[in-house]
Amino acid sequence: MQFATNVLGHFLLTGLLLPSILLAAAPRVVTVASYAHANGGPVPIQDLNSEKSYKPVRAYSKTKLENVLFARELQRRAGRRLLSTACHPGYSRTNLQFHGESFLMQIAAVILLPFSQSSAKGAEPTLFCGNRTGCEACGVLRTGWAFWFERKRERDTAGRRRSGCLISWRISLASVTR
Repeated sequence: MQFATNVLGHFLLTGLLLPSILLAAAPRVVTVASYAHANGGPVPIQDLNSEKSYKPVRAYSKTKLENVLFARELQRRAGRRLLSTACHPGYSRTNLQFHGESFLMQIAAVILLPFSQSSAKGAEPTLFCGNRTGCEACGVLRTGWAFWFERKRERDTAGRRRSGCLISWRISLASVTR
């Protein structure tokens, strides 16, 4: 279910809206990813629907890596006609954390609460990429702790491989055109 919601939904909606988006003066597509994408590999991603083994955090990480791959492949295909970027909203307080699969995940959400930000603050990277100049094509905009952590460890190599982007695109296309 996470693959359909987090990946195929973005892919299909973007595909349906793309002709209209390209009519804009400065067309752009912002994909909400997550720093968790760094733990989503290897590429190509196996067991996208988590049918063999479902672990909530692992499934989430795989879908967020797919989001980054999608944003990069969209940029490659669009060239200069469009700005495609991905953003990381940071750890934001939403209802998702408190309705986890397990009691342990709910306890973790409470422990991490002091490190979270409001959902409004979490929306800022998406709004920034959607409205301002200065967003890098295919860049993953990060904020706060995640940005600092990423600079310490460059782990985004899987999200940059062209072959992974192509495979991801083909899988998504095949999934929505069945």
